[in-house]
Amino acid sequence: MTEFGARLKELRTKENLSQSAVGKIAGVTDRAIRRFETGENSPNLSVLTALADHFNVSIDYLTGRSDHCKQQSGDKIKEDAL
Repeated sequence: MTEFGARLKELRTKENLSQSAVGKIAGVTDRAIRRFETGENSPNLSVLTALADHFNVSIDYLTGRSDHCKQQSGDKIKEDAL
């Protein structure tokens, strides 16, 4: 299982969602979600974006590039940049 697959499964089960329900959120089949979770396939950018938006996490968190799971608000990013 990839880092993405593990995090997707963790987020999905935490919200008690089926693979089918997550597939509908992301615009893919439950089979695609199952393959993402097992690491057989990788999602495209539109699927990553839909999942990140639904679970309110960053794409970096979903893909294992960051351990900070929450998205930063636009105001917070601006403050950090100053």
